Amino acid sequence: MKITRYSYNCRSPQGEKIKGKINAISLNHVVNKLATEGLTIIDIKEIEDSKLNKLNLYIIKFSNLGLYRQSNKQLMFLCRQFQAMLQAGMPILDILTQLGEQADNNILKQSLCSAKLLLSEGSPLHEAFARQGKTFPALFINMVKAGEAGGFLDLTMKNLAEHFEKQHIIEEKIRSALTYPVMVIGVAIAVILVMIIFVLPQFDAIFHSMGIEMPFLNSLLLKFGQLIKTKWHYLLLLTLIFLFILKATARSVRGQLIINYLILKFPLSRNIYRITVAARFSRMLEVLLKSGINLSFALQLIASLMDNNVIKSSFKEIASAVNRGESLTSSIAKYKHFPRLLTQMVRTGEETGTLPAVMEVSANYFEDELSYILGRLGTMLEPVLLLIVGLFVGILVYSVLSPMYQVFQMI
Repeated sequence: MKITRYSYNCRSPQGEKIKGKINAISLNHVVNKLATEGLTIIDIKEIEDSKLNKLNLYIIKFSNLGLYRQSNKQLMFLCRQFQAMLQAGMPILDILTQLGEQADNNILKQSLCSAKLLLSEGSPLHEAFARQGKTFPALFINMVKAGEAGGFLDLTMKNLAEHFEKQHIIEEKIRSALTYPVMVIGVAIAVILVMIIFVLPQFDAIFHSMGIEMPFLNSLLLKFGQLIKTKWHYLLLLTLIFLFILKATARSVRGQLIINYLILKFPLSRNIYRITVAARFSRMLEVLLKSGINLSFALQLIASLMDNNVIKSSFKEIASAVNRGESLTSSIAKYKHFPRLLTQMVRTGEETGTLPAVMEVSANYFEDELSYILGRLGTMLEPVLLLIVGLFVGILVYSVLSPMYQVFQMI
């Protein structure tokens, strides 16, 4: 939602001239606001090319293209603060003002400012959030809608905060599990490049001075090092082009399907992803059901929030089956993407009529299971990485020692 900055000249009831500036989503909003303050409008002008307009243009472009979204950590803090202010009895307009002033990034700040202006014009809170492009996720918007309709917005914010906190914890554990492998591979690549670019050329000069031909492996590595040293800008350009093509392919429908299919077929990623999906599904279903959203719509919403197209398609079909009157248990049991334990949990919840509570237990279990697997991931990858790094280091050591051995034989 574009916010425009206006300057105005008015006259107070006492006849004093008043000048000022105001942010608004439309000229009518400015007129109504000034009129409610009892001011007589003399002149209103839109401030062209202001930093605010440019910033909001970036907000619209970034959010609508999906290039920017609130992180789970940001959403967690936003919901916690919103809940605390609601419980303190603050009006929602004041809450949005406070949250906007406290926001640590401009996009969130301006989105909250825009939402406040829409709310002041009579829009529902969920609609005010929904009109901020893709800044706020669909789960957040629909749960706010349910909380508004049911009169339990504070409880909704509490449930949302807990959900985003759990998602943030899972993301952090995934990052921690991948940090060690990435660092090891990065250091190994750096050492290999230093050896190839700076060390081997020294031996080449010695061999030439003694009239000895370089071994084939050394000669091959030396040529590769010279190529990197002299043509690095071309190689960098080719790498960037390759990454761009790879990213564009991955974003295409066919590319996403291939990647999603491979994730579900590769043994290690398949096991981790199945547990991740079970944890996310259980947590989101628990939160949505506790917020008063019916099962059918909750399943449709969960389907829209899944990033794997294969899983997304499965959840859409599950939602359709539940709409036709099938049980959630039988619908989930048709797919091998979900752990058998999840099906059993759902069956227990449906049979006892305590699906939200059982989904909470299910979410806690799968999140703990995921934490355990991610904790062991570094230990599992360590020997494989050491073997790979050791192989490359061995090749480099051989390529360095073999010419030294030949030089010693010539002496």
